[in-house]
Amino acid sequence: GGRLGACRPVQFYRSLFAEGCGGRGGGQARLQEAGHADLYQADQAGFHRWLEWMLDPENGAVLGHGYGAGRIADLVGFASFQVIRMGLPGSDRLIGEMETRHDVTVRFDRPAYTPHAIIRCERLEMDLLDAVRTLELPLRYGRPELKRELAKGIRRNASPLASAFDISRLPANLLGTVREREWLMWQRFGYPPARADAAA
Repeated sequence: GGRLGACRPVQFYRSLFAEGCGGRGGGQARLQEAGHADLYQADQAGFHRWLEWMLDPENGAVLGHGYGAGRIADLVGFASFQVIRMGLPGSDRLIGEMETRHDVTVRFDRPAYTPHAIIRCERLEMDLLDAVRTLELPLRYGRPELKRELAKGIRRNASPLASAFDISRLPANLLGTVREREWLMWQRFGYPPARADAAA
């Protein structure tokens, strides 16, 4: 095991959309190359339309990173896929072997793939400090200095556009689709389901 990063699914999608609306990120470039630049309409209706498109497994191949290979796009949403891709050792091979949801959970339940530390975006400072303690990571600075830096709560990569898109205004059926597609995130990291997630 090692370190595993995770984020609330709806907030992950909002950040990804905002990044694309700002002309940043590989996802925006891939969609533009595939002729879907019109999906980045920087308003609430645009966020709604983009999210519907992102949650459709038929569009998996456009998103790259192997998301369109095998059955993985049918099994999990893109947010969960990113956790699998970056969090499981040998993920390229393992993803190709996943045919059912059970296959996904079995891979995560193997002791060799169980992370020693989980770093969640909404608990970034606390989880990083826990990871430092748990993994006994070598530090350039002492723990008191690290704690002071983390306490500043700086999000250098956060898109300033993200706050313009209101998660709570998304339709209940669309949030339900997020819950269905990102089942791994609710199951594995204990994130609250759709509507509660919207309020966070």
